[in-house]
Amino acid sequence: MTAIPAIVLRYLGGAFALALAAAPAYAQQDVSPPPPIDVNAPTLIIEPLPQPRSPVRSASTGKKRGSDSDQVGRDIDAARRRVQSGGIDNEIQVREDAMDRDRVRTERLRAATDDPHEAARLRQEYNQRLAEHERWRDDKERQRQDLEPPPPADDDR
Repeated sequence: MTAIPAIVLRYLGGAFALALAAAPAYAQQDVSPPPPIDVNAPTLIIEPLPQPRSPVRSASTGKKRGSDSDQVGRDIDAARRRVQSGGIDNEIQVREDAMDRDRVRTERLRAATDDPHEAARLRQEYNQRLAEHERWRDDKERQRQDLEPPPPADDDR
């Protein structure tokens, strides 16, 4: 029983020594007030931002390609189509990767089973998931084709 209080006293003594070591460092912190504000200092002037410019610029001259808003609308529409097409590409890639993992898992399960009926059932379920995936992919490909830009209008220039 006498060993327990000695251990407790040792830990308390260590904690007390640590507190005493930290006290001078805390006492030496700079607590002086901030410097006074100079009322004669020059005033900082903040100017408003310039008006936004059109993102449609010619690479050679730096000037607008045209003042018609139809061209800007076409450029924005083309950018929107590219973004949507990229999103469809990403969806397709994610699902393709998932189907690859599903195929590997199914093959592993089929190899692990000794029952030929169970192996056939696993293969049939995988084939159903694969057929559903192919239908989904075909639908996504059609969506991507719908995003293709329309043929250029015939201009008499």
